Amino acid sequence: MNILLINKARRIFAVFFTLLSLLLTSLLLTSCNSEGEVFTESSAQRATTAIKEYTKILTQQENGWILKYYPQSAMEYGGYTTLIKFASDGKVQMASELFKSTDVLESSYSLKQSAGIYLTFDTYNEMIHLFSDPSAPFRGSTGSGMEGDYDFSIMHASQDSIVLKGRKSGTRAVMVPMKIDKQWKEYIEETNAAEFMMTFKKYTLDVSGKTYKVSRTDRNLTISADEEETQSSIVAHYLFTPKGIELYEPIEIDGKKISGFVLTDNDVYPEVNNTEIVLMPEIPNLNEYLVDGMWFISYSNLGVYGQKYWNYLKTSLDNINEELLFAFIGTYNGQFSFTFNSSGYIGSLYYDYFFIGSNQISLNFPLMADTNGANYYNNVAGMKSALVPFAHSSTRFFNLSADDVKRPTWIKLTDKYEKTNIIVLTKSIVTYPFKN
Repeated sequence: MNILLINKARRIFAVFFTLLSLLLTSLLLTSCNSEGEVFTESSAQRATTAIKEYTKILTQQENGWILKYYPQSAMEYGGYTTLIKFASDGKVQMASELFKSTDVLESSYSLKQSAGIYLTFDTYNEMIHLFSDPSAPFRGSTGSGMEGDYDFSIMHASQDSIVLKGRKSGTRAVMVPMKIDKQWKEYIEETNAAEFMMTFKKYTLDVSGKTYKVSRTDRNLTISADEEETQSSIVAHYLFTPKGIELYEPIEIDGKKISGFVLTDNDVYPEVNNTEIVLMPEIPNLNEYLVDGMWFISYSNLGVYGQKYWNYLKTSLDNINEELLFAFIGTYNGQFSFTFNSSGYIGSLYYDYFFIGSNQISLNFPLMADTNGANYYNNVAGMKSALVPFAHSSTRFFNLSADDVKRPTWIKLTDKYEKTNIIVLTKSIVTYPFKN
């Protein structure tokens, strides 16, 4: 009896599993048919189609695109603008706010597939590759540079905008069309003029009558309610536009949205959409300008006294097959210093300073430096000589003058006791100072 029941149960289960198998097979076939209807192309074909569509979008803008790019994942340096025009033959032309307004460099680009479609600038173009160059030709530290990208994943693309994501840094970059009637040269010059207006380090932000302290570092604003800027701080990253500054993303203070500011000649900068919010600069003294900025050195502006000592530096660098790429006096990585770049090696030799009134300063070298600075000071004989015009073994006292005490483009240091020691430092970057 038990055996009969067991056999009967086995037959019932066998029928059940047979029916279940048929049902699953039917569902699988239906699923395959549905997928076949949705994906009529292979993944490779879909990638090819997407690349063609993106190429069409990139190349159809007659006057190119405005790339708004923030290198480095923490956006430490703020944002920069590059103008880009793509051609269907894989060529690309670029202009940049960091170069002369008439400079246009050509290189190549391509669209590739790897975990989605990405845009790569695959031959060297200084206007985009300086952000990723580990030799730090513009900013950053040797070995990592500004930690930017030249490969960008395409997150969204239309005729109105293209949203990119740096494949290394992960930061968002946006391209918007350049107006058809806008000259590239004009756009760069207006953007540079806006940067010239934003030279100050400290500001007051007025939000409908309530004020906040604001400090600027590179292209970042730190907004704080207290004098020490330690409480309730908000950091706003920005880039320059022809009309002023545009924030990376809007911030909110007291329930009011802030997206950017229009820079004006009267030094009252209204928010782009709300005139009840204004940013007002605090005008520094000339000696504060010298300490807070980065003022570049050129051999021709050192004067007879300074040139004599810098000749020793030139000889020392020639002996080790290196070339001075730039040198400046000012604040770098939070330290007032003499900072140099020799064939990609950036070093700083720190200075102590003391303000005397509004337009005088004393400088003293306390034998302190960063690692590279100490290495060159100890092993490159001419580096000690390079410091002499500014201060080396004894303190120097300087009178300061400028072309414009409100917004100087150059500052002249006149030694109070060595009358032939007259040095002119410029706000604009000077590369290869021994050639300028």
